[in-house]
Amino acid sequence: MKTEKRDRLVITLTAALFFIPYLGGVHLFDWDEINFAECAREMLLSGKYLQVQIGFQPFWEKPPFFFWMQALSMKAFGIDEFAARLPNALIGIASLLLIYQAGLQLKDRLFARLWVLAWFGSLLPHFYFRSGIIDPWFNFWIFWALWSFFQAQNKNHGGRGKSLLGGLLLGLAVLTKGPVALLIAFLTLIVYLLYGKNKRRRLSANKLLLFASATLLTSIIWFAVDMALNGSWLTTEFIKYQYRLFSTPDAGHAGFPGYHLVVLLWGCFPASVFALSAFAKQREIEGTDLGDFRKWMLALFWVVLILFSLVKSKIVHYSSLAYYPLTFLAALSLYNFWKNGLQLPKWQTGILAFLAFSTSAAALALPWIGLHMSWFLEHFPPADPFALESMRASVSWGSTDYLPGLLLLFCSITSIFLARRARWKAVLPLLFGGTALFVQTTLYLFIGKIETYSQRAAVEFCESKAGQEVYISPLYYKTYVHWFYGRIPKDWPEEAKNTSWLLKGAIDRDAFFLVKANHWQLVQKEHPQLELLYKKNGFAFFKRATAQAGQ
Repeated sequence: MKTEKRDRLVITLTAALFFIPYLGGVHLFDWDEINFAECAREMLLSGKYLQVQIGFQPFWEKPPFFFWMQALSMKAFGIDEFAARLPNALIGIASLLLIYQAGLQLKDRLFARLWVLAWFGSLLPHFYFRSGIIDPWFNFWIFWALWSFFQAQNKNHGGRGKSLLGGLLLGLAVLTKGPVALLIAFLTLIVYLLYGKNKRRRLSANKLLLFASATLLTSIIWFAVDMALNGSWLTTEFIKYQYRLFSTPDAGHAGFPGYHLVVLLWGCFPASVFALSAFAKQREIEGTDLGDFRKWMLALFWVVLILFSLVKSKIVHYSSLAYYPLTFLAALSLYNFWKNGLQLPKWQTGILAFLAFSTSAAALALPWIGLHMSWFLEHFPPADPFALESMRASVSWGSTDYLPGLLLLFCSITSIFLARRARWKAVLPLLFGGTALFVQTTLYLFIGKIETYSQRAAVEFCESKAGQEVYISPLYYKTYVHWFYGRIPKDWPEEAKNTSWLLKGAIDRDAFFLVKANHWQLVQKEHPQLELLYKKNGFAFFKRATAQAGQ
């Protein structure tokens, strides 16, 4: 017990050290991060905690749970980037502790530690706990729900209590992101049952009924209360949106059918490479809890991959729930390599080398391009005017920016050399620890520069107007930057949300407009009454003074 407690303490402190610092080091990114943080900000300003708002109007795309967490964080630490991202850093710590406990119960301490290491030291699984998006909480609830229900099937773990707990957790997943949680969980159970006729794969009907009932009761609480207070309109629009999200590309996020397969293989490096060998039948664990749970994880992986490959909208974090089964499968392989003293097969060595070298090359190319931007734009100018103008931003790159790529390259080459000699005790901390440090140094050195290219000029302009008696609005594109960073108050006049009124109406204060490079000429042609203030990094900023209200 002392050893396990020490493990939990080390996991907690290490995760906190990696996940929490620098959360507020860079502005929130448009759309999702700023969108969600703005919803939480408006909760605090309006006092409306049951109905999510954006622009102080009902927002039907997401349930409220995650925004409650952000609002609570903002209440404690202030309305800023740190508070918006802190809930995910905390759930990151909880996620690692949960998989450690699961690994401990399924096998032993070594397997539990390998599972934690595989997650902590892989690219996207590590990175997304530093973000301000919903998915880490959503995925945590679903995995914990499935783990609890798996335990409920095992007579040694107390069935009814675990079934109820699993249903409660799945209901919280619905309250976090919506009914897709139900679809994922119950499709996973169906796929698991279709594996064969083994007695271990028979689910108790009574426990399943408890699980489903608890899920239903928990998930409908918010919908029922909202309908009782505000009618069925918001719930109806929410359901319509969920259907539209599955059937049409959302906000231009289309992609090819194999999009998520590539994202998971590359984004979950290096765990994804080791996971590949665990997809094959594992005879040595057949008939054990570990072998049975492997089938649950395979079912979850294929459900997530296929479901979101069919969905028209293709966004990186849509398949992030697959990080749980992928890192579990990676831990299985690593455990086998470690215990049996096996060297890494040549085919896996080749894939590991390819992904490591290509990722390192990309990390090394980025600062080189930054240092030679004029040459790069001369030879490879982007077709999009906004991209072209934003890449001309003044960004200070230096020789230290090569450090992340060199670090990953060194750790990968050394680890591959050692893995071919089955020296796993040296390989694992070097490869996975090196990848975690790669993510950290990339965030510290790159993310601020990337933000300068992509949005900082717009954010800083809005920040300069925060608290002033002015109107701010984008033209010809959608953004939430002006709401969050312009600190638009809840008593903003309703007509100020109408761009036509801001352009032509009898405004009572100066109006400012954000325009991307794609539409600079169009604005000057269609709205000559607007005064161009300046252009910067792909954005132009226009003003309509109150003196022009009659023009």
